[in-house]
Amino acid sequence: MLGSLLCFIFSAETSASSWQNCTRLAGKWGNQIGSTFTIQHVNPETGALIGTYKSPSGTKGETYPVSGWINGAKPSRSGSNVPVVTFSVRWGEYGSVASWAGYYEEKKGTPTITTLWHLVRPNANYSWDHVYTNNDVFKPIE
Repeated sequence: MLGSLLCFIFSAETSASSWQNCTRLAGKWGNQIGSTFTIQHVNPETGALIGTYKSPSGTKGETYPVSGWINGAKPSRSGSNVPVVTFSVRWGEYGSVASWAGYYEEKKGTPTITTLWHLVRPNANYSWDHVYTNNDVFKPIE
């Protein structure tokens, strides 16, 4: 059921030439600072996704596992309808975790995942300084 719904959303919102089916979300995505988010697999029935994340910011360039979800709903009678995406990374020895939540859409013909993120770190100078929040825009690379 979910797989059929997601395929419907992707085909309704995007061109058939660029998104053949709902598993087409798999691949490499890059953001504005050079991070690489690789979606290795999306389960079309559950929406679960697995992949990897590599960031040049705050790490030595290691690759970390990613887990997350995609989901969607039938379009309403008016307004915008997009597939939604969320994923998380555990930054190993750094002790931090990060989560992104956003949506997929084509912007001027370019597949785009627009997200907000929260990075939570264990060590900070002040108790209020453990959480960073910002945004990322991911586009296909390669």
